[in-house]
Amino acid sequence: MRALNLMSVMDESTSQLLFFYELCKAGAVKIDRNNIAQQELLKYFGMTIRRCQQDLVGTPDRDMLKKAKLKNKLTLYGLILHQLAKGR
Repeated sequence: MRALNLMSVMDESTSQLLFFYELCKAGAVKIDRNNIAQQELLKYFGMTIRRCQQDLVGTPDRDMLKKAKLKNKLTLYGLILHQLAKGR
């Protein structure tokens, strides 16, 4: 298995997720249980995580770059949800 360059697995959406995670970690993003739009954001994250997991399972092992990108996104979504849950 060859090593992948970190920048090769950081597409635009992943870098945006990373930025959003940093905002969450800094406490700049809080989820209000009464705010329907914010609750929809959490639902979207949950659906996206499930879709990423399905894509990861369906991706052939030889497509290492795509697998690495999907794993990065799954990790970031999990970290974001964890930070948002802590801030409640």
